[in-house]
Amino acid sequence: MDALYLAQHVDVIVNVVRFGTTSQKEVRATLRELVEAKQDNAEVVALLNAEPQSQTETRRRFGSYYIRA
Repeated sequence: MDALYLAQHVDVIVNVVRFGTTSQKEVRATLRELVEAKQDNAEVVALLNAEPQSQTETRRRFGSYYIRA
């Protein structure tokens, strides 16, 4: 909520998203709200924080996204 109030007073908004934790729905909603709250001349930048994961952890989290042959 603080970011929405501050968005009116900045030139650039940086939104950092944690890979594999934050849902796409949450990211889209947040970006939509920030774009609506910012000044017309302000920019919104989204960054992806992708920390290295083990293959086991990656398969556990994202294995159902892919079709296995």
